[in-house]
Amino acid sequence: MRKALDEVPDGKLFSVGLRQASGPDPVWRTEVAAKDGTVHLVRVDATLGRLLSTAVPADQPPGEKTRTAALVEAAKVLPEGQRDAAQ
Repeated sequence: MRKALDEVPDGKLFSVGLRQASGPDPVWRTEVAAKDGTVHLVRVDATLGRLLSTAVPADQPPGEKTRTAALVEAAKVLPEGQRDAAQ
């Protein structure tokens, strides 16, 4: 996930999915949100950790970007050891 986050300065992980998991070339498909709410699609080789591609879809309306920015700003991610205590 660090590789995906490195592609978007000050970005926050918005979505993660493993594609082609049963195939020979699994890929992490991530969405990383920039501070302004722009979502960047970042694909990373799940075996070797190499960056495969980065793209910014052109069809991101301003209202959607505003909503994404608000969601990311409000989200709280707990450190590894605190997740169990919060449940």
